[in-house]
Amino acid sequence: MPNAQQNCAQIVSTRNSWSKTRDKIREEYDDGKIITGICYNSGEKSYMVVMTESPSEQSYKWFGPDDVTERKSWMHKQMDDEKYPTIVFKDPTDEKYLVVVTSDSNRNGFKFLPGFDLT
Repeated sequence: MPNAQQNCAQIVSTRNSWSKTRDKIREEYDDGKIITGICYNSGEKSYMVVMTESPSEQSYKWFGPDDVTERKSWMHKQMDDEKYPTIVFKDPTDEKYLVVVTSDSNRNGFKFLPGFDLT
């Protein structure tokens, strides 16, 4: 069975601030794309985000470095709604976590490690 993102439109965007990256993510969400990759280039001091056209549902939320209990609770609620973590990104500029969850029957799988605090 083909991957859900196979043969779909995709964009790669770089921005020099989180607020500009957030705006681009919202713009592409409105155009039917989901976050499929994100990283921070410390040399260039810029974010790169990859977004891909997809019918999958996706949610994301930022958490502070000490929000372990809230992060776990939110992730468990998302899993109850059949959305599973696809990206956990720790922003090196402020130590916050971006957790992205996606409902995609073609995902590779998910293994929950209850003792892993994502810190």
